[in-house]
Parts: sequence; structure tokens; C-alpha cells
Amino acid sequence: MTASKQNKLHAVFASVRYEAPHLVADASPLALGSNSLLVENADNSIRKILFWPQTGAQAIHKAQEELYNETSALLLLSASEAADFTPRLLSDVTFEPKSPDILATYSMSKMAGASRNWFNPEIRQSPLKADYFESVGRLLARFHEAAKDLPFADSTHKGMAMAADKIHSSSLHSAATNAALEQADAYLQAHRQTGVVHGDFHGGNVMTNPHLQATGLIDFSTAGYAANLYADMVFLPPDGEDDFARGYESQSHRALDRKLLHAARIAFESLRLKDMTDMGLEQMSGSIADDVEKHLKAFENTPA
Repeated sequence: MTASKQNKLHAVFASVRYEAPHLVADASPLALGSNSLLVENADNSIRKILFWPQTGAQAIHKAQEELYNETSALLLLSASEAADFTPRLLSDVTFEPKSPDILATYSMSKMAGASRNWFNPEIRQSPLKADYFESVGRLLARFHEAAKDLPFADSTHKGMAMAADKIHSSSLHSAATNAALEQADAYLQAHRQTGVVHGDFHGGNVMTNPHLQATGLIDFSTAGYAANLYADMVFLPPDGEDDFARGYESQSHRALDRKLLHAARIAFESLRLKDMTDMGLEQMSGSIADDVEKHLKAFENTPA
């Protein structure tokens, strides 16, 4: 964690200790989310403190939805084959009506290990890199298999599940590129695989042991049923893809559709580009347009 992030973490923790000391008594700050603080209690359990968003009714609705998503997901997973690599919910949700800033809190078990940024040198330059990404593939396949028949809520219109569901054209692309994007979207619609997704699958949410083996998953605030299971794979670094695929395929006994993976990446980046242009930020969107075209090229160069 950088010094600035560490300072922000301790500043938020100090403000909670001042406003609601009963929530962090004998606890130490662990991590910050976009709208939350994680602290480790004296009994090694984890308390998640959710804050009221500062911007509008839509953000408040999203925060409430993510609260429901994660707590219901943890309950479902604790009764499944995923119980040994996902946290257990240890308490009911407690709302904080007297606090102007805190929405709710709940506690869960702590997962062993540490999370790793997939793009940091400790992963990129490690001699264990191939084994690491292979173990990441096995872990995600285990999650997909364990969760597939659980009654998760529909996530097809939110978060990563929506982002990997459709490929959008853009005025920043040439007519030929937009025509190629339509073909990629046709492939995506014809071949996508439905299922339950983690919804925010990246190195920060994958727990890893000292031997760089992926051992657990955390943060299920956007987990749910999705129209494209490959939404969970869009953040994979390309140079870890082969090793990830080897692990995923060996665990699931299904071939990974690399063309579909590239289509999911295009969908994710094309939605980012659409959101930026819808906000009138075309001049800041050139690098995203380049990413769309880079993934489109990889899609076209990958056999079906």
C-alpha cells in the first residue's frame, strides 16, 4: 500500500473512531473500499463498515444493493462447496441510524493470506508467476462450479456483469472498425455462457499464500447471476492468460473460449468508452478507444 493510501486509511479509521467508537474498539484498520472501511477485530474477524455515499439517490441505492448482495452471497456460499475458500458471515447487519456517515456494519471471518496486485513486480517478475495464474484459474473455476446452482440475484444490469454483456460502437471509431465491432458482438451474443459471477474478480480480491497459490476469494458486493460468465475474466493480464486458462480448464474440464474472452474485454472497454462520450468527454477517451481496437485485433486474430 502506498504512503498516500495508508494515510487515507488511517484518516478514515480515525474519523470512525471519533464518530462511532463502539465499532472499532480493539480493532485495527485493514483496507478501504470505494464506500467502506475494513477493520480487523481483536478476535481476528473482519468488520465491514459501509458509508452513506455522498452523491445522490442512485449512489445510495447502489450502496444498499451491494450490502444486500454481499451478505446474501456469503450466506449462500457458506452452505456450498465454496465454503472453504470464501468468508463466512458472522453477524447480522447492524444499521447505524444515529450516524450521519455510516450506513451499516457486519462481520465476517478473515481469509488467510494476502491479496496481490496482478500488475505489481512481485507477480510480474516472480519465478512462480505461471503457477500463480494457473492457481487463480483453478480458484475461479471452483467458484463458478460451486455457485452455478445457488439462487443468486440477477446482476445482468449492473457492474461487471453488464459491462461484458454487449459491445458498443462509437463515433471515435472508423466505419470499418464499427462494422468489425458488430461482428464481435454477434459472436458474443451467440457464444456467451450464463452463470453466477464474482463480479469484481482481480488480484485485490484473490487471497494468496506465501507460495503464491490462490487460496480464497473476498468481496462479493457485486456477485450475482450474469448473462456472460466471462465477465469475471476481463481484468486478467494478457501475459497470464495462458496459465490461467490451463488452471481453469483443468478444474472445470471445459475449454476456455479465448475468442469469447477477447469479446468480453471489448465489451467492457466499449462500455467505458460509451459512458465517457455520453458525458461529453470524447477528448479524454482516446486511450480507451485504442484499448477497444487492441482487443478487437486480438479477437480477430483468435480462431473460433
